[in-house]
Amino acid sequence: MNPDSVEVLAPLSPYITSPSFVVYPFVGIIDYEKIIRFYNKNEVEEVFIVPLQYLLEHEPYMHEVQVDLSPCINFPYDKIRNGANYQWRTRSVEEWFFEYENYTIWGMTARILKQFIDSIRK
Repeated sequence: MNPDSVEVLAPLSPYITSPSFVVYPFVGIIDYEKIIRFYNKNEVEEVFIVPLQYLLEHEPYMHEVQVDLSPCINFPYDKIRNGANYQWRTRSVEEWFFEYENYTIWGMTARILKQFIDSIRK
């Protein structure tokens, strides 16, 4: 697909999942027919449309996911206070969900979508 077929409107904030994985999302306009013809079926199961007005009128919901840190087997416990008895903390991560008809948008896609919706509401 020709990159010139996308009208880029604005960048969103980068989404960083780890030091080695950063997504740079953009808001843009593209002809739906071009997406249907050119998307990679090995990477994307299905393409569907959610009207912007629907997203503005229906709040996503959030669930917390607890993330437990567990060091690798070769972790240098001798370098830290309390060594192998160090009390690792559980962290909470927000997991957002958008529902539309029989579709659920969640994960990184929902986080980026929420950032977009929040920015246009301002």
